[in-house]
Amino acid sequence: MPNPSTNRIKIYSLLSKLFVLIPLGLWGLWIYISQKNTTSTLYENQDKFNSYLPSFMRSFMNFALIIILFCIISIVLAAKCLKAKSESSKAINIIVISIAGLMILMQLFSMM
Repeated sequence: MPNPSTNRIKIYSLLSKLFVLIPLGLWGLWIYISQKNTTSTLYENQDKFNSYLPSFMRSFMNFALIIILFCIISIVLAAKCLKAKSESSKAINIIVISIAGLMILMQLFSMM
């Protein structure tokens, strides 16, 4: 029977992956919309992208802060999972931390 800390590490690992997948999915949606509508202007693409989002995320600042918050939560949860005994689990969590960190940097530089 697995011990409770092992179960907690597995749950944290899963949650960290889910929290990083949300910003990645939104980034993928933006790429899809901008590639699909090559003749559209930036503002038309933004309107199309915003039509997929709930009303509270349509503001650029709110959107950026939510993405940063999700990435920070993902980094914290993945960092707690680095105590896992499995090397593959550690490697996956390091990748999650790296992706979330890069997305935070990308979002911070887009806010300038």
